[in-house]
Amino acid sequence: GLVYIAAFALDEGETIVSAGSQFPPLEAYQHLLIDSQGFAWLDPDHFPQNFANDLDPAVARVMASAQAPASASVLNTTAGNPAWKSLPSWYLVATKDRMIHPDQQRWMAKRSGATTREVESSHVPFLSQPAAVADIILAAAETAVKA
Repeated sequence: GLVYIAAFALDEGETIVSAGSQFPPLEAYQHLLIDSQGFAWLDPDHFPQNFANDLDPAVARVMASAQAPASASVLNTTAGNPAWKSLPSWYLVATKDRMIHPDQQRWMAKRSGATTREVESSHVPFLSQPAAVADIILAAAETAVKA
């Protein structure tokens, strides 16, 4: 099975940009920096309040300075056939996420047929709410063992 933690669960042919088009735009993407080689990262001055808004600000600032840039092309790369169409899925919605709109997370979770839980967290629940993350992973594992 699959466990999504505040993540994109795209359908075939979708991109990160197109999948979120029906949801309110998030401020974080106004602070996306792209260099001349096509690498993107979140402006470190805006990272703490958008990516890790429920962590200690000092920890979030360290994360901001250590973030590894990704290729900006991932934003418009189309997804292939998703595994959630053939595998059981679980989804942990982060209700305070400012990187993927919580309503978009709920929509992707429902569309994928995922067993869904919610946690009051930023985009990094594995840091701010590790017990909730562990619980959903264990629930998925227990279901797989019983199958």
